[in-house]
Amino acid sequence: MGRILIVDDEEVIGTLTSAMLENAGYRADWASDAERAAELLRQQNYEAVLLDMHLGNTHGADLIPDIRASNGQDTKIVVVTAHGDRQTREIAEEKGVSAFVLKPFTKKEILEALRN
Repeated sequence: MGRILIVDDEEVIGTLTSAMLENAGYRADWASDAERAAELLRQQNYEAVLLDMHLGNTHGADLIPDIRASNGQDTKIVVVTAHGDRQTREIAEEKGVSAFVLKPFTKKEILEALRN
């Protein structure tokens, strides 16, 4: 299976999601902020990115052009957020995300989003 980048400023989410994906056969990297995510995107090609929309003082949607530029249009972008309001969904959809998963999420929800 492919390599997945998790971009989330919550350490517990990043480490648990990484472990869950690795147990499912993926290789996972975790970035806790936009700068680290951009650095990893320059170094590695990812099959998918699990992207939190609220990263401290950065909006996750601002990373989508970097993801597309460094990994191509076929990279799946799965928004994983606790903020499922209409505005957040609209921003994500306008940027061309592949799926939208609300926190708290289950392993099944994440794996289905990555497979679809």
